[in-house]
Amino acid sequence: MAEAIREGRILGVVNMVGCNNLKVLYEKTIVDVADVLLENGVLILTNGCALFPLMKLGYCNISALSRTNESLRDFLSPELPPFGTSANVSTTLGRAEFSPESQTY
Repeated sequence: MAEAIREGRILGVVNMVGCNNLKVLYEKTIVDVADVLLENGVLILTNGCALFPLMKLGYCNISALSRTNESLRDFLSPELPPFGTSANVSTTLGRAEFSPESQTY
């Protein structure tokens, strides 16, 4: 995953967390932000309240790859959806190789 970010194949990874805001339409903001992130090649991890609208609307399914840009879709295809939950982060990040040598700070 780090290599894909360095090479520009994906823009990055974001963890969407938090609850809804009573000032806006229920769950709409979470979905709107997720759509923009996916269209721009950002992989989404999520937990807490932000998880529920995305799961309800099918973002955890392979069919949600159609919401991503081409480079993120190529990175995840054919078996990974464009977002992962705290329960399946290891599966979502399964393509990443983490070693002390690969880390840059």
